[in-house]
Amino acid sequence: MPKRSTNPADYIVPLNINGLQGRMLVAPADIIGGAGSQGLAIVSRYPLDDIRVYPLEHHHLRFRSRCRIALTARVMTETGPIQVVNVHLDTRINSNDRLAQLAPVLEDLVGVRVPQIVGGDFNTMNVGWLQTMWPFPGFQRQSKAVQTLLGAGGFHTPFVDGPATLTFLGVPFKLDWLYLKQLKAIDCSVDDVRYSDHRGIWARVAPEGGSIAASRQGSRPSCQ
Repeated sequence: MPKRSTNPADYIVPLNINGLQGRMLVAPADIIGGAGSQGLAIVSRYPLDDIRVYPLEHHHLRFRSRCRIALTARVMTETGPIQVVNVHLDTRINSNDRLAQLAPVLEDLVGVRVPQIVGGDFNTMNVGWLQTMWPFPGFQRQSKAVQTLLGAGGFHTPFVDGPATLTFLGVPFKLDWLYLKQLKAIDCSVDDVRYSDHRGIWARVAPEGGSIAASRQGSRPSCQ
């Protein structure tokens, strides 16, 4: 069941970066070393509403098991609200389990009528896993499985033909995604990020059907 914040101030940290006012929504998922934590965040220059943290299905992996969550908020932009979802799914699980982790979040979005963005580290290696331990490359198309599930809910992504977001042992993987609903990407890219093993993905979006000069690039560009 989703856990809803009764006091958004418990989650939100004010930001001032080079004079730009904003807020960072944080939600811890795992305790590290008894003193620190790791989790998810949403950074916004706009006010945030309807904050929820979803505990996702837990998998007992043979090593490096993690508590996985999804963090959602309604971003109150000057042109209208946008529902934003940040997810971080497990690593060494197969497609059916990966889709099951996403299920409670997507089910709760069914009744949402505003534009939506679902993004994060989906850990979509195109690998089949035996007992969460032994990988069989190419045995599963996990990226396609997630695309199909989200596509059935009206989402699309401009990153289908984009480059990998992680290279491990010389093998490229596309683990990180942004999915849009009632929005179109007018610009997007996959870029190197300092101090991270993943490359960062970003998109500039506009309402679908809206008249914006930048849309001459195409309503759904391929992000390189």
